[in-house]
Amino acid sequence: KSFIVKSLNLKLLFVLPFFFLSILIFNIFFEFFQISLKNYTSLFYLLSPLIIINSFDNIFKDISRALNKFQFVFFMFLIKYILNIGLLIYVFIFLTVIKVEIIALITLFSNLIPFIINFVAVFLILKFKIKKTDDSYLNFKEIIIDVYKYGSVLSLKNFFDSFYREFKVQSIGLLVATEFVTGYNIAQHYSDVSVEAVRSLSKPLTISFSELYSVKQFKKIEQIYVTFFSYSLFLILVLTGLLYFLTDIFLFLIYGESYLKFSLIVKLMLLIAIFTLPSTLFFSLLRVSDKLNYLVPISLFYIGIRIPLFLIGLIYFGIEGSIIGLAIAEICVCIFFIVITKKFFEIQLEFKKHGLPYILFFLSLGITILIESLFLSEFNRIILDFLNLQIFRYFNLASLAVFFLIFLFLIFLFKVFNTSDIENFKALFNKNNFLHKSIRRGLRILNKFVRE
Repeated sequence: KSFIVKSLNLKLLFVLPFFFLSILIFNIFFEFFQISLKNYTSLFYLLSPLIIINSFDNIFKDISRALNKFQFVFFMFLIKYILNIGLLIYVFIFLTVIKVEIIALITLFSNLIPFIINFVAVFLILKFKIKKTDDSYLNFKEIIIDVYKYGSVLSLKNFFDSFYREFKVQSIGLLVATEFVTGYNIAQHYSDVSVEAVRSLSKPLTISFSELYSVKQFKKIEQIYVTFFSYSLFLILVLTGLLYFLTDIFLFLIYGESYLKFSLIVKLMLLIAIFTLPSTLFFSLLRVSDKLNYLVPISLFYIGIRIPLFLIGLIYFGIEGSIIGLAIAEICVCIFFIVITKKFFEIQLEFKKHGLPYILFFLSLGITILIESLFLSEFNRIILDFLNLQIFRYFNLASLAVFFLIFLFLIFLFKVFNTSDIENFKALFNKNNFLHKSIRRGLRILNKFVRE
């Protein structure tokens, strides 16, 4: 309890000066930022509280996860995006003139409410749930030393990742038309949906790895890692397929018909995201190992691959070229992490379970797009005209259904999953609520079509 409280105080001592320093730097280099922000420099001041909110939000999440309150973390995630999307829909429906500042305020508000709830929850936990322990004698110097041993490396990695993410946005604003910054940001956040679904699962995975690594249960770690990779890959591919076919209707309903020009960028970014899975799982294991000192060099190495390819594509071929450059970089980085997973932890991934699904996914997507161009688009238009549902003209339900049928057929045709995999997966849904019962029933049906 003492360690958590004093760590939060230390965080506050660092965040507040950084917050004011950021505002000072922005004012000093105001003309430089004005190049990319144009007439929207006020956005920095409107969104500046996010520096404090996001800094503490991660700590609050980690405290909840450490206490096995994963459902609460997920509930906060839902509140954040329900508020964000709900307010955006309201604004786009009922306001005739929509200013960027309004969007910024919606972003701030949708982050602020979960932050306040998290703050109250952590306060109540520290006040009533956690009792004082023998570590109450620790002073700030001792806590700083303990935090530095582990936190400094993670902080550097987070800094490099944040720098890389912001570098791309600023580069697009400086080297291409400013409007593409909006398109890229939409694509980035939209593609984060499937990635975050896996990352949210990797948090409890890190806790499990920590427990097993401390008692040197390396064989169990390998079994969990390989199994989790298989299921996570399947999950991210299914979500990506769903989001791919929802892209146009999402842009149309949330942003308006004029934003459909960013459809290709959003779809390409969505497909790139599926190659981030090996790095996500690798870092989950690296964090609890005795090889944490490799975290920063590895981060610098893969950023060193991504930035040059991104810039080459952006400078010579525009925004689409930069996305292609990112795709090449992510495939290279994906292979790199598979190799070092074997080298660092002697975990061997199977092509059939961990490589073949990628091929089957793109094959299914390609076949579906071909069928769509031949007759499904026209079929969808006729159905919508008949039902007078023109609002859904940018969503082809038939294409989505065909994709899933082809993908699942190929998955089971090539026996990517066997009966034992399905039984293990079914064991995860052991509750007696409607959702878990429905999933178990569906898995039993699938099991009939699978052979060892």
